[in-house]
Amino acid sequence: MWAALTALIDQYLQPQGHQPVGFANPLLYRLARSSTPYPPYHDVTVGTSDLYPAGPGYDMVTGLGTPAAWNLARDLAPLTGRS
Repeated sequence: MWAALTALIDQYLQPQGHQPVGFANPLLYRLARSSTPYPPYHDVTVGTSDLYPAGPGYDMVTGLGTPAAWNLARDLAPLTGRS
């Protein structure tokens, strides 16, 4: 899923003159820590595993949450640099 999502985000970035996302992990966590114009993730706050409960923000069950693809693309644009 992340490979396909990244390919679509790159297709969004390229016509605007931005670099492709590349290794996304640092950028994804940077977005999670910052205030962004568009919420990049849907925070999953309900549920549990055998060991951990889900809750607001990052948790061991759902991580950052599920990606909001369109918002994620728009938030990544200023972080990827220009070609």
